[in-house]
Amino acid sequence: MTDVTISDDGRTLTGTKASGTVGSPQEFKFTVMVSTAADAADVADNALGFVYEGTSSAGAFRATGTAPVSIAGDFGGFTSVDVESTSLTPGARGELSFVVENDSAREGFAPVVTLTAPEGVSFASESLIRGEYRYIDDEAWNEGLNLRLTDISISDDGRTLTGTRAATNVGGGQHFRYTAAVQVADDAAVGPTSGMGFVYEGTSSTGAFHTAGTAPVSIVQAYAPVTLDNFGDGDTFTPGDVTFLGTGTPGATVTVAPSTGVGVSTEVRSDGTWSAVRYLGNAAYTMSVSQTAASGENTIQNIRLFSDAVVEQDFSVTSPAAGAGHTQQGWVTFTGQGTTWSTVSISDGSDVPATTATVQYDGTWSARRWVGTEKTTFTVTSSRADVQNGSQTIEFNTGVSGQEFSLDSHTDGGTFTPGNVTFRGKGSTGDEVTFTAPGLAPMEATVNAAGEWSVPRWLGNGFITFTVTHTPVTGDATQQTLRLFSDQVAQGDLTVTAPLDGAGHDQPGWVTFTGTGTTWSTVSISDGTTAAPSTATVQYDGSWTVNRWVGTAPTTFTVSSERAGIAQGSETIEFNAGESDGEFAISSHTDGGTFTPGNVTIAGTGTAGDEVTLSAAGLAPIEIEVDERGYWSTSRWLGNGFISFTVTHTPVSGAETTHTLRLYSDQVAQGDLTVTSPLDGASHTAAGFVTFTGTGTTWSKVSVSDGTNAAPSVATVQYDGSWTVRRWVGTDPVTFTVTSERADIANGSETIRFNTAD
Repeated sequence: MTDVTISDDGRTLTGTKASGTVGSPQEFKFTVMVSTAADAADVADNALGFVYEGTSSAGAFRATGTAPVSIAGDFGGFTSVDVESTSLTPGARGELSFVVENDSAREGFAPVVTLTAPEGVSFASESLIRGEYRYIDDEAWNEGLNLRLTDISISDDGRTLTGTRAATNVGGGQHFRYTAAVQVADDAAVGPTSGMGFVYEGTSSTGAFHTAGTAPVSIVQAYAPVTLDNFGDGDTFTPGDVTFLGTGTPGATVTVAPSTGVGVSTEVRSDGTWSAVRYLGNAAYTMSVSQTAASGENTIQNIRLFSDAVVEQDFSVTSPAAGAGHTQQGWVTFTGQGTTWSTVSISDGSDVPATTATVQYDGTWSARRWVGTEKTTFTVTSSRADVQNGSQTIEFNTGVSGQEFSLDSHTDGGTFTPGNVTFRGKGSTGDEVTFTAPGLAPMEATVNAAGEWSVPRWLGNGFITFTVTHTPVTGDATQQTLRLFSDQVAQGDLTVTAPLDGAGHDQPGWVTFTGTGTTWSTVSISDGTTAAPSTATVQYDGSWTVNRWVGTAPTTFTVSSERAGIAQGSETIEFNAGESDGEFAISSHTDGGTFTPGNVTIAGTGTAGDEVTLSAAGLAPIEIEVDERGYWSTSRWLGNGFISFTVTHTPVSGAETTHTLRLYSDQVAQGDLTVTSPLDGASHTAAGFVTFTGTGTTWSKVSVSDGTNAAPSVATVQYDGSWTVRRWVGTDPVTFTVTSERADIANGSETIRFNTAD
């Protein structure tokens, strides 16, 4: 305020303010400095009167009123004590209190209390003034029967209450609190009031006393509990800025917060609605909404919200399968699918607590539970925010019926590795399986709840024949034979090493048959007549031998092998067939062919008695005679290189012939000819040497010619498959033909154009 003037007696002040703009609604508070006379008394109705008037664009305005004033001083040892403001709501009952402080003990204490209610508030007709006391340093109030007022009267407008108390005794150093019941008018204006004025006076043995003051009072909006209208427990949201909507008490503060993290606050609008925005990610949240107002507060808790950007699908149990089981107690893993953040509960109807799991972001869940061997029915349920979203029943350890008996681990005639061997198979739950073998106690097993059975047994490095008996729960028993052989002995198809095919003798006698095969196989030698076959058993080392009386007539022997009814090979041996008369040939290799370094057998055919000689530079000749069957062969160690044999055939009668046999190691570079330089179409500006390079098959001869009378340039392919050769080349266009051959066998050709214009 400006232009302030004060009257001569100092009790009237006038001030003005230049025009300006103010908002609405607003409250204005004005404060003035005052000076109190030394003899000022704190009497009833002490107040600062005011008139607030003026003009504005909205028209003239005027307001009058008083501001209660209490003058502290020595008023018989009593002073007023400040109290917290009391909030009342329109149309409601309430209580208002004031507090005074007594400094000393008194006898004949007779107080008189006068209370003035604020505008819109009246004292209840049945109001009793309740009195309480406490020592100044205490916090708890005590009922003061000797403080209760009697002879209460209330003015006609209900705003003034007077009460007295017959003389009594009171202690000193205490606070006295008096409380009166009030009624708030339905149309009481919301906001601060002038407060409840009080005058506390009377007499006592120590003299008269007097004090006065005001207890602050505010009229507040009737409390409306907060509500959340657009989300309920278990609802979903789209990740991002999420808007929450609801209602509450106008002017109250509403806070929306997750169980962990910072909340957001907003003010309830005058129409009782509110909204707040909070960022929520792709997750699950437990939210709360709380409201704090002058007239009360409340909180909505445990609002579980879930992102809608995760997997939402029907609940299912993928394992264990219905009807599954196990033969001994242990952990069983339950897995399945469902809606993310759902809680999966697995129970069996017993007192054992349920096993739980949470569905993950990818929609899968997994849980382990210890399960015995008895039949069990599991109830597997899924729920999210206490709303069930799936259920499935799994029968476990129920057993298998109607399943055909089988022996899966081994087959008749099969093998085993010596040591602990386990026989396994399938059947119907409860079926009995018995293994018997000569000299062994029976071994028994029962098909379990999963429809499986197993029998362990230690077996050595030999063979054994089991009789397997299957006794079903209902029906007749069946048997099968299981012959098994160690796999740590000789294995292989039948071979006959003697006599050779085509052998014979001049007079009847014993012929010894020998060979190799799979241990414990039975070798049978028959000649197609009614004579009984000669038999032998293949030994541990894989060899077999048997003698048979053979005459001088041509005979064809069939030598066969079998073990446990499984054929192991067969050969035919011609005996006493006479000497062979065949054409000479090298059957094992061809000229220009390859061999694998090591002992190499060179073989062929001819007429019995012919001589075959192999010679090579630097080596002693090797001589072989064609046998009665018309076969010849010789073995020679050959290294990782090449060799050229001259093979001479000297027949029993006729002219001698020679053959060339060039052989090359197969452990060197192999491949068709390639030319890596010069490139096709290359050139040079002056005559000179051109280097030709490339790759090919080791020991091949590479020839570079230009179609003229000039001699070809040649090179040999090296071990690494590379070759190189230089040739003098002029500046005229020329086409080179590059060829490769080994032992007269072509292995590639390329054309290179040089010094051409294109």
